[in-house]
Amino acid sequence: MILNINKKRIEPDIMVVELQGKVCMGNSAKELEWAVAELQKANEKKVIFDLSGVTMMDSTGIGIVAM
Repeated sequence: MILNINKKRIEPDIMVVELQGKVCMGNSAKELEWAVAELQKANEKKVIFDLSGVTMMDSTGIGIVAM
């Protein structure tokens, strides 16, 4: 299953990142890393990761979310 990443804002300043699929070393981890980098670049301070749709996550994915 491909990783799907959806972002939505809860006003005024909370960003919710919904993940669906597998988060493991490879392309899916890179996509998540880029999404997190965009949030950091946009200076988002309050980020919630909704992992309810994640079917598998390895240590690479955990490391990215913990950044």
